[in-house]
Parts: sequence; structure tokens; C-alpha cells
Amino acid sequence: MLLTLQLAVCLLLALAIFLLKAMGSGYYDSFMAYYRAELQKPVISERVFDAAQLSRLFSEKPFTVQATPDETAPR
Repeated sequence: MLLTLQLAVCLLLALAIFLLKAMGSGYYDSFMAYYRAELQKPVISERVFDAAQLSRLFSEKPFTVQATPDETAPR
């Protein structure tokens, strides 16, 4: 049921966008400009990145990984 509803909504939105473009009005161009501007925004802002202190993952000393004996054996 949910999949059918999602498909119907997507088809209606696609039809609406197609009709806007076919009518030749400025609505399609303004919608596409808004859409492209939204695509350019970062997913994670610097404020969230700094608050989570994710930068320390890259600033601390590097770690090493040691292979197990079976991984180093010749094949």
C-alpha cells in the first residue's frame, strides 16, 4: 500500500513538473534554480562537524593494523 502511494505521488509530481515546463512559464525555471541551489548545500554543516569533534579522527596519531599469520602465508 505504501509503495503504491509513493509511486502515485511521484508520478503526480513528475506530471506537474512536465506541465510546468510545457506551459513555458517562468515557474519551471525558478523551481529548477531552487532545486539546483538545494543540491549544492552540504549535507553536514561545519557546525555539526565541529560539535561532533569528528576532526579529531584525522588529527590524532595514525594507527597500524597487523596482519594475522594466515593472511601473510603464501598462496
